[in-house]
Amino acid sequence: MKVFVDGEEVEVPEGAKVRDALEAAGKEVPEDVVVAVFKGEEEAVKETDRFRIVFEGDDRELEVTVAVEDERLAEVCERLEGARVSWVTLDEVGVGPVDVSDLNYKIRRGVEVPPHSVIVVLPSNDPTDAYVLFTKRRMAVEYVCTDVTGEVTAGREFLNELDTGYEVVDTGPLMERVTRKVVHRVSPDDELEEGDHLYTRVVIELDDGSPVSAEHLLNTVEMNDGRLRVGFKCDTYDSFEPRPFYDLPDEKTGMRDRGTVTVRNTGSNEGNIYVYRKSRTPIDSHNVVGEVTSGMEIVDVAVEGDEVLVETVPERLNFVGLSLEEAKELAEEKGIEIEVEGEGDIVVDQEPKETLNVIKEGRVKVKVVPEDQVIEVELFEDEAPRTVEYFRRVTGMLDRPVGKLKVHFAYSDLGMVMFEGDEKLGRKLVPENTPKDTVEAGTLGVTNQAKKHAGLIGVRLEPSDEYGPTGETFEGTNIIGRVVKGMDILRSLDQSDIGSVIYVKEVRRSENTG
Repeated sequence: MKVFVDGEEVEVPEGAKVRDALEAAGKEVPEDVVVAVFKGEEEAVKETDRFRIVFEGDDRELEVTVAVEDERLAEVCERLEGARVSWVTLDEVGVGPVDVSDLNYKIRRGVEVPPHSVIVVLPSNDPTDAYVLFTKRRMAVEYVCTDVTGEVTAGREFLNELDTGYEVVDTGPLMERVTRKVVHRVSPDDELEEGDHLYTRVVIELDDGSPVSAEHLLNTVEMNDGRLRVGFKCDTYDSFEPRPFYDLPDEKTGMRDRGTVTVRNTGSNEGNIYVYRKSRTPIDSHNVVGEVTSGMEIVDVAVEGDEVLVETVPERLNFVGLSLEEAKELAEEKGIEIEVEGEGDIVVDQEPKETLNVIKEGRVKVKVVPEDQVIEVELFEDEAPRTVEYFRRVTGMLDRPVGKLKVHFAYSDLGMVMFEGDEKLGRKLVPENTPKDTVEAGTLGVTNQAKKHAGLIGVRLEPSDEYGPTGETFEGTNIIGRVVKGMDILRSLDQSDIGSVIYVKEVRRSENTG
């Protein structure tokens, strides 16, 4: 029978399982990532985000339709059944009372609202005595639950006909008949049927209008071994956990349609990656970085904590950390003109830094240094996540495998070498992964907030049972990694090298054979 794997048609025998189809398509898929199957379409009835409220009075019924902008307003509207119109003015209709004491909301005074708004107000500031307000004109309102809102979209003319005492006799969401996809998540041993479409990865085509944010996405995918993890899911989008990044610029904004991928550029969730399942209007805080061209079915069925495979078009073009020979081979393969600055074997910087800008310009300038100016380190991210993030931020390694350290103190006879940090950021470093016994030579550490020189970075040149890599006692030292190559470089430093730059390259544990 015929099935499809990521759009590719494959032949499998009757009764074949998911793993058989993946093997036939030549796909290697880890068993701990989400795989989805699309089985076709079906007719269904579903709730909309519009709510009907039916009033009865004077031997007639008047129906008003409300577009609900928040689920809490839908709950409030459901509780209106049996409530009455309590007051009517030229500006508003008040219906209630209704109890909202179990809902989370924010109260503001003197809020100006447009006509035909539906809001919740607390005239007595008592959440058990709330009212739903239907506005007829633009007006200022006191004690408004500002984040529980909606809009009258049908029956606006009836607002002028409602009178005190009219009763809400019926409420409920409007239903609509839709054609929907039948999509399920599957495991390797699930059986397939003729015509099934399997999806093993989410393919994102990047938008060159947001090159910096796109690079952040590329870095996150690369550092997570081609995966993204669902951190939050709601009815509108999936939010994926990012690698740390700071000071993202305002880039391209636009409609957030189904399949649109954005990166938040400000606020506490700066750097978060979003894939939209429902359309939303443009917003300045979200940079549009691309569009899902295959695999939205995976986004539909994934839940919080799930990991999904991700491919990007184009792939990342990062030359930093490569040997000069590797960089030249990569540039030739991608049709990119390469210019080399400096003499040496290791690429430590590139311009432009962003993949999309490199492709757009068709050229890249790389800076190289001799291998004896680069030390290699393995970072203990699981054991000291906050301090490792600090180290990457200070060295410029948040989105690159190579960064810089400036020599602060170099006395080999004292058994350590220290590098400048950021005292302001260092003051936020709580103790984590502090030493318990001997600190071996090559150990990389940072002074935490328990000591005066917080943020200072150091490497031990000799073992010590008393002091960490920055010369502090154990309670003031966070251990963040170890030097796996280049200890001879560090041991050669002396006072004349204070202020000079040492390049540091991260080697991930899977790559480290030392």
